[in-house]
Amino acid sequence: MVDLTDADGDTSSTEGKWGYDYWLRANLTDYQVTPDHPDYEHQDVSVSGRYTVTDPRTGETTVPDGQVNISTGNTGEYQKVPLDADGRFSLTYRQTYEYGGTVSPWLYLAQPEPMYQGSVSDNLRVTPVQSDTRVTLDTAELDVKAGQAATVSGTAEVYVGGAWKPLAGATVDEIWSDEFGGVASRPVTDADGRFTGQLTLPKSGSVEVQVRSGTYLQTSPLQKVKVYVAQKTSLTDFTATLNKYSELTAKGRLHTGSSEPGDADNKVELQYSADGKAGWKTMKTVVPGNSDPESGTPFKGTFDAPYKGYYRAHFKGSRNWQESYSAVVYAKRTPTRITGGNASPEPVHKGRTLTYKGKLQYYSSGAWKAYGGQKVKILFRPKGSSSWYDMGNATTRSDGTFSKGSTASKDGTWVAVLLYPNSTHLVSSGREDYVDVI
Repeated sequence: MVDLTDADGDTSSTEGKWGYDYWLRANLTDYQVTPDHPDYEHQDVSVSGRYTVTDPRTGETTVPDGQVNISTGNTGEYQKVPLDADGRFSLTYRQTYEYGGTVSPWLYLAQPEPMYQGSVSDNLRVTPVQSDTRVTLDTAELDVKAGQAATVSGTAEVYVGGAWKPLAGATVDEIWSDEFGGVASRPVTDADGRFTGQLTLPKSGSVEVQVRSGTYLQTSPLQKVKVYVAQKTSLTDFTATLNKYSELTAKGRLHTGSSEPGDADNKVELQYSADGKAGWKTMKTVVPGNSDPESGTPFKGTFDAPYKGYYRAHFKGSRNWQESYSAVVYAKRTPTRITGGNASPEPVHKGRTLTYKGKLQYYSSGAWKAYGGQKVKILFRPKGSSSWYDMGNATTRSDGTFSKGSTASKDGTWVAVLLYPNSTHLVSSGREDYVDVI
């Protein structure tokens, strides 16, 4: 039933066939959302307003008994907020959703009654502002060994209030990749904007570093750290052999894993030390041949060497290859010498006998000693010739002395040599003696 009163004050009642409904009307005033563009330094958003309710039966406007449900700009999240005695409500929330959204209040009465226009008719939008960021790396290059983690660190900053300031609590992406995969570290900056990440790279390459974008942050310009990963190497099968002429031949194999060093790095130093502990000296540098780097590329070198000493191979390595040494080996031969070498008589008559004499010795325990029972060859070079001729052998006596007679035929030079020593001694030669034949 509906009571109607006209302008003269007469009242009549009318009853509808199906009855009549009426709704309370919600009134929202002083509604505001600040700031509507939150930024890195102002991430908290305040929502406030006042609700009253008008009863169409009486025209009376009162403060409702109820609460307000506020949909924030964080992907439609709802929060329940009470009304105070004057119908006012307020809420402060932190805007975290990157793309923002609308903020809408809805009034809910404690005693539900039909209500018209229970929410604000015009939603207010919140849109976060992203600030520029940047990264300053501690170093642009790093050197690590294979299997060792590379420490990539630096400082992140954000541009706010007209200045660059430390960026705290941000994620920094540190990524290395190639066509076969990749590794990554994602450190979070501390209060001073500092970050430190660790990555174990399978090979040399560049780690790309940048601040990850977020609600209030733009992705920073890309920075790169060049990481040189030194692969493990080894030197095996190393031998050193000294021949009778005091020439040493050293050889072995260089192992560098799955790949071979470039020309600038692919070198092996052959080194000598008198005691095998200190004073190592590079005697020769050689280039290993082509082969499978895993099974080892062969190398070999020959050089004049002392009669005894210690030897090793050294791979210097580089940023891409670790340094390595071979086992130390010892090589020795016993020195010999011919003293008192003399051809007589001088001069000698043609057709007469000329005798070359001398003494063969070997060096042992710091002293020269007689070397008996050895064959010494007598050589002759005619005047004006560059060729030597074999004049026969002389066998040394127990005291090391020897002598050999030959028929004098022409002017020339005579000499005695130990040309074919055993496997443990060195060659030697006596004094060259020129004799005139008359």
